[in-house]
Amino acid sequence: MKKRIIVFSLLLHLLNWAQETKSVHISEIMFYPLETNGEYIELYNSSNTAIDLSKYKIIYSTSSVDTIVEYKDGTNLPPNNFAIIFENDYDFTNGKYFSLISDTTLVLQIDNSKFGSSGMANTSDRFVYLVNSKNDTIDIHQYTANNKAG
Repeated sequence: MKKRIIVFSLLLHLLNWAQETKSVHISEIMFYPLETNGEYIELYNSSNTAIDLSKYKIIYSTSSVDTIVEYKDGTNLPPNNFAIIFENDYDFTNGKYFSLISDTTLVLQIDNSKFGSSGMANTSDRFVYLVNSKNDTIDIHQYTANNKAG
């Protein structure tokens, strides 16, 4: 009986991990914003369960890790919903993008003032990686540079 419980528990854990790795996606990257410190990354949870994004990380190109942290409403991304991640020096009072965010979007920030070491490039294509708390790569997105600001 004890072996069955252990096996069941292990299978449940693996099922949860598999769902998580397929459920959170990078849906948008603002790498050339209209304002200073306006870079952001948007995530989407396509599952039917909430996912805790605490200790998740963003890796911009080949730069060091940026840890995702709470802005003010926790780090649980509800099912079938969006999260937006700003730099930690974003102007949440007067910023152009903050007023465009829906009430249901989870607002997060990174633990420092720049994605990567000096912000996102807007003249060359780059990869952005989403990494979970276990250091597994959940999603990879490449953006194409040389676009208009905004």
